[in-house]
Amino acid sequence: MDIQVGDKVTFKSIKTGEIITLVVSGNGLKKDLLNKNYAEILKIERPKYEVVEEKKELLTEEEREFLKLYIKIIEGLNNGKVDRIIRREEDIFIVLQTGLTYKIEIGIKFGNMQVNKEYTLKELGLEEN
Repeated sequence: MDIQVGDKVTFKSIKTGEIITLVVSGNGLKKDLLNKNYAEILKIERPKYEVVEEKKELLTEEEREFLKLYIKIIEGLNNGKVDRIIRREEDIFIVLQTGLTYKIEIGIKFGNMQVNKEYTLKELGLEEN
């Protein structure tokens, strides 16, 4: 029998004759259930897991490193801090607190960022601690 941790097993106790249903939570219990002197397995149910919620990173590590370097350069040139970053169809706009804006042509990269949405450095994981 193929019993895995997480399976719901219905079995008849050899000792008491009682019908019991439980979820296998460890290998010790799995071993007991497979012992013919302990239990007669009647049914094994395996749950089907589906993703209900998943945190998805907005930037890949490569995209994050690229933007960090780019931001460092433009902040150094302008003595200003980045206020927000906006993704358009195939461009990224980096807006400084002074209002000065830099445009980067990105093509299909940065695909997890929504088009026409403004992001803070914190939202993109670019804020230095």
